[in-house]
Amino acid sequence: MWFDQNAIANIFGFADLVKKHRITYDSNIEDAFLIHLENRVVKFKATPEGLYQFKVPESYKNQLKKPKSEAIMIQTVEENKIWYTP
Repeated sequence: MWFDQNAIANIFGFADLVKKHRITYDSNIEDAFLIHLENRVVKFKATPEGLYQFKVPESYKNQLKKPKSEAIMIQTVEENKIWYTP
């Protein structure tokens, strides 16, 4: 397991992707899978460990670091008690 607090990680099943998108792979050109979306192609390149990854652009990561509005919700024990029978 790898953890990087600054990274975004998702695992995609090849079988699920191929149901929705065209996927190409040509090892003579590059060790990478190309996922053909409607408006662009996303490249999953091989890592030294033998996994395929898509590098998230820094511009996208920077958008995630922008401050967001926050909400704090508090429930008291008394409020929670109303849901229980005596």
